Amino acid sequence: MERFFHSGRLWGEGPYPHFLILLNEHPAYRAYAEAHHGLLSGYPLGVVPAQWLHSTILGIHQRVSPDQMELLRCAARTELSAVAPCEVQLGPVWPGVTAITAAMYPEDGLAVLNARARAAAESVPGITLRPPEPRFWGHSTLAYALAGYYTWDVVEEFRLGSAGTSSGYTTAA
Repeated sequence: MERFFHSGRLWGEGPYPHFLILLNEHPAYRAYAEAHHGLLSGYPLGVVPAQWLHSTILGIHQRVSPDQMELLRCAARTELSAVAPCEVQLGPVWPGVTAITAAMYPEDGLAVLNARARAAAESVPGITLRPPEPRFWGHSTLAYALAGYYTWDVVEEFRLGSAGTSSGYTTAA
């Protein structure tokens, strides 16, 4: 779990826990993103550095206590331990209101991750999630509409389908 936005970002009263798939360990996607960085850095955007490329599976848009975080970690480990890794294709890139994103297809495996992360969060007393979208939309953000400094603190990383192994598949706060 990682802290991603600082006080000057969209969720200034955070940090909020987020479940992320870290994409920085995939050389082909790093190259794809870096090919866009030159173009995007010419605008007043917050270009996501290659080492922080990710896909958000679920954001929890409230502060959580240390006890809630521990319950969330345990619940996430249980919910996500049986999920098999999936392959996705990234692209095309398109502009949105708040970000420049790369779509991720097929969405089925990502939707499973979202549902399991939601189940973990909903099991923790006091955590309230936004209503789910009718269909989960997998994407990776290349740049945010607000320029700024990014920071996060890793709480725990674990590989899908294996409850005891660390990898680039990460839950985040």
